Amino acid sequence: KFPYRYVEFTYEMFAKNTSLDCLQDDTCLPVGGYSVWTSFEKVSKKNPNQTSGENAKKGYVFGITSMDTTAMFHQNVCRGSDANQSGLVALLAALSALSGVKEIIYKLSKQIMIGVFQGEAYDFVGSRKFVHDITHPFNCTKWMTSYSDGCWQPFVSSSDFTNIEFNNIGTVIELQQIGIKADSKPRQLFAHYERNVSSTTNLTTQALIANISRIAAQVANESNQQFVVSPANDPSLPGTPPSSFWSFLQANTNITGVVLTDFQTNYSNQWFHSVFDSIYQIDADQVCMTATLFARTLLTAADTDGLLNDSFLQKNVNADCILVETLINCLMEDMTCNLVASIAPSATDPTPSHYTSVYQIVEDQSIIGTPQFVFRYLANLTRIGGLHGSCSEQNDCFGQHQVCAGTYDGSFCVNSSTYYHAAVDPQLTFNYDSQLFEVPNISNFTGLLWTESTWPSKIGTRFYVKESDDAVTTMIVCGSVAFVLSLAVTWKLQSYCQTRFKKPSTTVLCFVASFALLIIGTQSYLKWFAHQLFFRLFLFKNTTLLLRFATTKKKIVVSVLTWDFVNMFGSIQIKINQVCPFFHAYFQKVLPSNLLLFQVKKNCKKRDWTYGLLYAIKITLLHLKK
Repeated sequence: KFPYRYVEFTYEMFAKNTSLDCLQDDTCLPVGGYSVWTSFEKVSKKNPNQTSGENAKKGYVFGITSMDTTAMFHQNVCRGSDANQSGLVALLAALSALSGVKEIIYKLSKQIMIGVFQGEAYDFVGSRKFVHDITHPFNCTKWMTSYSDGCWQPFVSSSDFTNIEFNNIGTVIELQQIGIKADSKPRQLFAHYERNVSSTTNLTTQALIANISRIAAQVANESNQQFVVSPANDPSLPGTPPSSFWSFLQANTNITGVVLTDFQTNYSNQWFHSVFDSIYQIDADQVCMTATLFARTLLTAADTDGLLNDSFLQKNVNADCILVETLINCLMEDMTCNLVASIAPSATDPTPSHYTSVYQIVEDQSIIGTPQFVFRYLANLTRIGGLHGSCSEQNDCFGQHQVCAGTYDGSFCVNSSTYYHAAVDPQLTFNYDSQLFEVPNISNFTGLLWTESTWPSKIGTRFYVKESDDAVTTMIVCGSVAFVLSLAVTWKLQSYCQTRFKKPSTTVLCFVASFALLIIGTQSYLKWFAHQLFFRLFLFKNTTLLLRFATTKKKIVVSVLTWDFVNMFGSIQIKINQVCPFFHAYFQKVLPSNLLLFQVKKNCKKRDWTYGLLYAIKITLLHLKK
C-alpha cells in the first residue's frame, strides 16, 4: 500500500572478484584489527628445573572473550550488546575483582592469562592468529633496537607472545553471549563442552563444569537471587558452539575448556549480529553475577595446590555491580562516558560501533577505539607496582619497557604484561617490498579469506517515502495551476503598480509586495513541482526555471536564478547563475550596459531548451516594453 518506503544505498565498492584479486589490486584490506592479551605476571619461558618464582609455573588458565560484532549496517549502530559486549563487560568486571588479590595470584601454581580477541565475527581471525603465532616459530628479519623488544618485519610491537608455550595451556574458559535472561525463568547459563575427547580430558572438563556450577550456586545464595549454571547436555549438541575456543581446539583437540552462554541449543539472542542487538535486552544483574563467577572460576582453576577456600573467595572476590552497569552503558550505548574518557580519551564515541573493521599495520599509539580502551583498562588492572609518569601514547612508555595504562585520574606508564596482537587471517603475510598482502602458499590455502573493499569518502543510506502515481499526477496539476495563477496575479499587480504609481521608489515597493505574493502562492508547490516535472520527466540537473522582474526607473532588471538539483528529493539551492557567453551576448543587446550583472561562464553547453528560454525572455521583454 502507498506510500511506499524506499531506501537508497550509497556504498560504492572498489574491489571486485575474489579476496585474492582485490588484495593484489590494492582495492581491499583483510578484515580484522588488534586483539589484546594480558597476564598478572610477566610471561617468561618455563624452566622445568626451577621450583619457585614466575618461571616455575606449571601451566596456564586462559580466560577469553571477543570484543567485536557485525551487522548489515555497521555505521554507528553496530553495538552487539549480547554478542559479544556482554561477555566483554563480564570479563572486564571479573579482572577488576581479581586485581584486588594480586598477591594471592602470584602464589598460584598456574598462571592466569586473559585474551580479548578482535575479528571473531569473521571466522575467528583474532583467536586463530593468536594461536597460530604461539604454535609456530617467529622469524624476525628486522628487530627493533631502540625502545622495544618488538620486530619491524614482520611488525610486532613485542615478541613476548613467543614465550607462551601452547602445550602448557591446561584450561580455556570462554565468556560468550551471557547477557539475556530468559522470560519467567531463573537466570541460567549453560556450560558447553566437547564430546569427542580423551577420557582424561573428559574427566577434567566435567570436574571444571561441576566447579563452575558449585560457584554459581554460591553466588546466587550471596545475592539472594536465582542463578544457575547447567551443563549443555542436550543430545543434539555435537560440542561447543561457534566460539574462539575452536581456535584452541584446532591446535589441540584434547584441551580442557568450556564456553559459557545464555543458551543451550538455540540462541536466546534473536537479534544476533543485527543492529537490534541493543542494551535493552541485557540483564545487568546476570552480567554482574557472571563476572563474579568467572573471576572465582579462574582462581580455583589456577589453584591446584589448594591455597584458596570458599570463605576467602566469598569475602574477597566479588564483581562491582555498579561498575558493571557503567561498563554496559559505556560500551553498549555511549563511549563518551567518564570511564572511557578518563582511561582512553581517543576511544570516546557518542555512537559506538563494535564492528570488526579491517587490519592495517600500525604502531600501538595509532590503535584507537574499543581495542585501546580494553588495552589501557587491562594494563592498569594487571600492573605490577605503582603508577609512573603520565603518558598520552605508547611511545611515552616504551623507553622504560612499560605500557600506557588508563585510570580514572588519567593515563600513566605502568609495568604490565599487556599487549596488542594482530587480528588477521594467519595465512596472510605482508610483502614489505610491494606493500601488499598476499598468500604465500596459495595451493595450500584452506578456509575463507575475509576482506573488505575500500570505500569512497562519502557513504551512507537514505530513506524516503514515495506517493502513488495518482497522487503524483494530482500534485503536478495542482502545482502547475497554482504556479500559473500566481504568475498571472503578479503580472497584473505589476501593471497596476506601473500605472498607479509614478515614483520609482513607490513602484519598487509595490512590485516587492506583488512578488511576495508570488512566493507565498507558490512556495508550497514549487519545490516539489520542479523535482517531479523537470527531474523525473526531463532529467535536467541544472535547469533555469524562474525569471524575477524588478522595475527601476521603468527599466527592467532580469536576474536569472538556477535551481540546483542536489538529489531527487533533496533541498533546492537557489543561486545566481554564471551565464555562458551565448546568454551574455544576448543580454548585451537587450539590456543597458549598467545593468549587466552576469558573470561569463566558459564551456557552456548549448541545448535546445536554452534557445526556447531565450525566446521566452525576448517575448517577455518586448511585451513589458510596450
